[in-house]
Amino acid sequence: MSGEDQTTLGAARPGAALQAAYYIATGIWPLVDRRSFERVSGPKEDFWLARTVGALTLAIGLSLGVAAARNRRTPEIETLSIAAPAAFGGIDLVYAARRRISPVYLLDAAAQTVLAALWLRRPAQRGSVSVTSQRTSPSSPSRSAT
Repeated sequence: MSGEDQTTLGAARPGAALQAAYYIATGIWPLVDRRSFERVSGPKEDFWLARTVGALTLAIGLSLGVAAARNRRTPEIETLSIAAPAAFGGIDLVYAARRRISPVYLLDAAAQTVLAALWLRRPAQRGSVSVTSQRTSPSSPSRSAT
C-alpha cells in the first residue's frame, strides 16, 4: 500500500501550528518562570494549580504540534483544537468578569476566540498521504502481491 486516503489539515495547518506554539509557550511559562508569570497574571495562592494548568496546556500544544507537523486532521485533533480554546476562553471570561483573576486574562480570551475560529472556518481536505511503513508478518503475503 503506497498511500491511504485521509484528511489533511490543508489550509488549517498554519492555524494549527500557531495554536500549538501559543499553547506550548503559555503552558511552559508557569513551569519555568513563576516570578514573571505572576507579575503578568497576578499572584497565585496555590501555584501548584497554575503549574498543573500549564502542564496540561503544554500537553495540548505538543499534541497539536504533532498534528501540524504530520499534516493530519483527525476528529480527535479537531475536537481538542476547538474544545480547548472554548474551555480556556470561557474560564477567562467568567472569572475575569467576577474579578477572581486579572483582567489580563481577557487578552487570552480574545486569543482563544481567534484560535477556535481558525479551525471553525477551515474545512478539512481529503488527500492521499503516503504511508512510510507498514507492518506485515513474515508468514502473511503482502496485500499488493495479489
